[in-house]
Amino acid sequence: MSMPQDPITKIETAKKKKEIADTAFKTGDLQTALLSYHEAVMYLHGIDKNMLSAMSGAMGGARAPPLPDEETVETPGVQKEKDAQDQKELTEVDDLLSKIYSNQSACHMKKGNWKRALETAEKALSKNEKNYKAQFRKGKAQGELGYVEKALATLEDLLQKDDSGMATTEVQSSSDYPWWVHVDKAGISAEIARIKVADKEREKKHNQKFKGFLNRKPVNSYESVSSTPSHASSTSIQSTDSSVSAASTV
Repeated sequence: MSMPQDPITKIETAKKKKEIADTAFKTGDLQTALLSYHEAVMYLHGIDKNMLSAMSGAMGGARAPPLPDEETVETPGVQKEKDAQDQKELTEVDDLLSKIYSNQSACHMKKGNWKRALETAEKALSKNEKNYKAQFRKGKAQGELGYVEKALATLEDLLQKDDSGMATTEVQSSSDYPWWVHVDKAGISAEIARIKVADKEREKKHNQKFKGFLNRKPVNSYESVSSTPSHASSTSIQSTDSSVSAASTV
């Protein structure tokens, strides 16, 4: 896969790869989706502020070079505006990466690969901490991996966030919740409830298993020894004392 060098082409190519991946995901072709998401990430890697400055120049027109005796000192206001533009472009790339990583997480969730789902959700949040889909997927993956306390903390924190960026679709249970499409507070609450119920079931099974272990009838080693013929000695065991003595030497 040949890699373009200029930032504009890289970003546009990454967006196209993401579109291919999104379509594949919707049709259930998870392998193609994951491959295209991965390729999109590769195009976005290595784009830094210097490259984005070049991109800004290409988009806004190249600045005329200064005259030989002209000082190239910019006023504070102009420099501040330029720095803000660079930061804006960088944030755009980070936001795109966050969405791609979050969608990768959704793919891994549908495949049941909860470890990779958690890893990619965390990558998404490292690029944009306000990616609510990624935070929800992180919490769900933590729950599936058995990290109940962490999962509840992640989801309960999300529940307290501003819901202006969330959907408002009402759902009856987390099994009906389309977590790969959007995040809403009803779905978050449903997932928290599901994790709590699942954790109680696991604890119940564990307690029953432990209780059964404690109630097991212990094996009587003396009876076991005395009921088994011994050929180790030519002298027969005819008394309780000799039986105990024999048992203690086994």
